[in-house]
Amino acid sequence: MTQDDVIAVLEREISAAGGRKRWGGRAGISVQTIHYVLTRVRKPSPAILNALGFVEVPTYAPARTMAALGRPASPTSTPADQEEGRVA
Repeated sequence: MTQDDVIAVLEREISAAGGRKRWGGRAGISVQTIHYVLTRVRKPSPAILNALGFVEVPTYAPARTMAALGRPASPTSTPADQEEGRVA
């Protein structure tokens, strides 16, 4: 699920509740915070995620995938490290 998917759920929940103020009041979240999330100024806060029944889960990609894309596998690796197979 992407951030856009979460925002779509938030929009549906707000609509079903009858507006941002009502939904925010029930969830204990300010209208301003909701606005920032809906306009993508901020990512959904833990309080918003919790109110929607979600948790944020970090994801990771294999270092080899990043090297194949021509990107460093870690902030300290160099292209030479990648060519030699010395990726962190």
